[in-house]
Amino acid sequence: MLTDQENRYAGGDRSQSVIDPHGGEENTSSIEIACEDGWVLRGVYHPAFGQSRGALVMGHAMMVDSRSLDRPAGSGLASLLASRGFETYRFDFRGHGKSEPRTAKGPDWSYDDIVFRDIPAMIAAVSERHPDLPMGMIGHSLAGHAGLVRMGQEPELPVKAFVALATNIWAPPFEPTVWKRFFKSSILGVWHLLARGFGYFPSRRFRIGPADVSVGMIAQCSGWFRRGGYLALDGTDFLMGLRAVKIPVLSVTAEKDRFLAPTKEVDRLMGHLTSSRVEHWVVPGTHMSIVCDPMSQPLWRRLADWFENELCSVADSEATM
Repeated sequence: MLTDQENRYAGGDRSQSVIDPHGGEENTSSIEIACEDGWVLRGVYHPAFGQSRGALVMGHAMMVDSRSLDRPAGSGLASLLASRGFETYRFDFRGHGKSEPRTAKGPDWSYDDIVFRDIPAMIAAVSERHPDLPMGMIGHSLAGHAGLVRMGQEPELPVKAFVALATNIWAPPFEPTVWKRFFKSSILGVWHLLARGFGYFPSRRFRIGPADVSVGMIAQCSGWFRRGGYLALDGTDFLMGLRAVKIPVLSVTAEKDRFLAPTKEVDRLMGHLTSSRVEHWVVPGTHMSIVCDPMSQPLWRRLADWFENELCSVADSEATM
């Protein structure tokens, strides 16, 4: 059992960060699923080694794709989790990676589409493949907050434990400081202008990330500051979803992530999970390195331990019912 101080600094011994042979990329297979609106999402399945302990759904950040969740390919986070006995799936959200058409060429999409369509489809697909296994979800950045909202809005989803990596939202309810609110709203406002000019936000052109972002996504995010809340397009308050989450949540922040997901801001967001048991870990690294740098392997092993404890507890309790 970790103490509170150890929970806040759970990076492990970085000197032990040697890449393990987790089975390699050749053991993976592609998966294709359809959302309720017909958009096809594509992902990669990393089969569990040995006895299956559970099934895991993984989602990525806004300006990257699911490749970030297994870097180096075949020995990254997803591969390590599979090596620990988890049936592991990482998906590209719509407009990202192989979930074509890409944003620069395809139709518009919004934050609502991620919450209401992509995430439910991802969870349903994995549940159908592994109906007898307890399920967990890992969300990095975008997938973290969008996934948590969905967990609260649809509590009957089969996800039993959730890891939120570097998960923060730039929206008024989570930023009490006036100058920071102005700063964030200004950045999103500029992004929105650029997105309207190009027809999409050109992340790749500006070398911010490998995935461009739709006008609809940027418009909805910047609109949160104009509307004064963390809201769906129809006005639904996403805060209500966060407050309704009842499953255990592990929030992980990076020491050097001072811009996108600083620990204090993430903790403020997690404070809205009033119906959930939340653990907080602070680890070495940056916003991206905690998911795609081999030096973060001590953290990845601890994540596997956490899921093993949480999902095994679920399985044991269900077996005694």
